[in-house]
Amino acid sequence: MMNVLYVSHLTDLSRGGQRSLLTLVEHLDRSRIQPYLLVAGEGELADRFRQLGAEVLVLPFPSLGVKRLKAVLGTLKQIRAILRDRRIDIVHSDNERATLYCGLAARKLNTAVLWHVRVAGAHHLDRMVVAVCDRLIGISEGVFRRFPFALKQQRLRKVFNGVDLTVFRPAENRAELRRQLGLPENRLIAAYVGQINARKGVLDLLAAWQGVVQNVSGEPPLLLIIGRRQSGGDWEPELDRMLETDLLKPHVREVPQQANIQDWFAAVDMTILPSHNGVEGMGRVIFEAMACGAVALGSDTLGVNEAITPESGILFEEKSPSSIAAAVSDLIKRPDEMARLRRGGMERAKTVFDVKVHAQKIQQVYDEFASQH
Repeated sequence: MMNVLYVSHLTDLSRGGQRSLLTLVEHLDRSRIQPYLLVAGEGELADRFRQLGAEVLVLPFPSLGVKRLKAVLGTLKQIRAILRDRRIDIVHSDNERATLYCGLAARKLNTAVLWHVRVAGAHHLDRMVVAVCDRLIGISEGVFRRFPFALKQQRLRKVFNGVDLTVFRPAENRAELRRQLGLPENRLIAAYVGQINARKGVLDLLAAWQGVVQNVSGEPPLLLIIGRRQSGGDWEPELDRMLETDLLKPHVREVPQQANIQDWFAAVDMTILPSHNGVEGMGRVIFEAMACGAVALGSDTLGVNEAITPESGILFEEKSPSSIAAAVSDLIKRPDEMARLRRGGMERAKTVFDVKVHAQKIQQVYDEFASQH
C-alpha cells in the first residue's frame, strides 16, 4: 500500500486541474493507493475527498518572501510533520508554490515529490520547483517546452488528462435535454466553457461571432459563454459592451458556471476554446466536449494542438477572430463534416482520454517511485 498525499492550492472544482485531480483519485486502485489531501482551505474539493474516505488536511500556502519568513518556516514545519507522521510515500502536487513547499519539506525524508504540470506558460518559480522534484508529469508535449533547462537532468513523463466516460457522454434525448436547460431545441448552438478573461480569448471569440452572425445564411447559431468571470481586468468593459451590441445580444448568452457541465456539452453542437498560447496545458474542456458528442474547435497553440486532430476537430489561428469565424462558418455549411468530426471526437475521447487509461499510467509512475525507494 502506497500513501499518496495530493496537494491543491484551490478549494473548489471550478477549474480543470482540480476536476482532473478528483477524477484521477476516483479511478485509482484503492487496494494499492491510500489517498490523503492537503488543501489550502475547506470547500468542495475537501468534501469530495472525504466522501472517498481520504483524510483531509487544511493548510494555507503563504506567499514566499523575506517579510513572511516566519510564516513560511512554520508552514514547512507543518508539512514535514504531515509527511513524517502519516508516512507519505509520494507527494502529488500540481501548483508551483505548493509543490515548492512540499519539495523543501520532504528533504531527507523517504518521500518522493511529483509535480503534475498542467499549464504550458512559464512561472517564475519553475527552476526552484524542478530542483526539489523527483519527477514531472506533463499533460502534453507543449507543457514540457516550458522546461528546456530540465530536459537533461529531470525525468519527465507525458500523461494525457482523463475524462470519465460514464459521466461525459452523448445525451440519450438531446431535444429533451435542451428543454431542461432552457435552450432552443432546433437551433445550432456553440459554447465556450471556462474561466472568462482576455487570455482565454473570449474577446476574440465575440469579435468572431460578429462575423458569423453577419455571414451565415438563415438563423445565426447561438453562442453560450459558460463560466466565471475573473473580474477586475481592463478587458471586462469591452466584454460587456460587445455583449450589449444589437448585433450580438440576440445570439450570445452568458451563463454562470455550471456544476452539471456534462449536460451542457451534450446539448450543444460545438465547443470553442480560443485560448492564447501558454494559457492551456491541453484544454480539458476539449475532450470533455468530444466525449459528449460536441465538435471541438480550438486555437492552434501548445497542448491544444495535441488534443485536436484532423479526425476529431478543427484548429484555428491564435488571436484571430477572422480565423475563428471562418472555421465556424465553414462547419455550419458542411453538416456531413460536422457529423464526421463528431464521430471522430467521440472515438478519440474513448481511445485516448479515458480516465481509466489515465489512472493506469499515473499508477505506473507511482510504481517507478516505489521500486526506487
